[in-house]
Amino acid sequence: MWWLAYPFAYLVYTMVRGRIVGTYPYPFLDVTALGYGHVLADAFGLMVVFLGIGLLIIALSRRRARSTDMSSN
Repeated sequence: MWWLAYPFAYLVYTMVRGRIVGTYPYPFLDVTALGYGHVLADAFGLMVVFLGIGLLIIALSRRRARSTDMSSN
């Protein structure tokens, strides 16, 4: 689950920078328009999607490796 570290760090960086500068790079991160609750709920949802996709890729990779090992025997 280390692949979530970069998106989380980017979220923190973007929120801090946006607070200082007053602008946000994406509309779904714009705290001034949406509020912290909405932005954090959206960010949590994206993290869940990233987690699901990552776990799916791992599962498919392991399944493929297992089927390759079985066919070589």
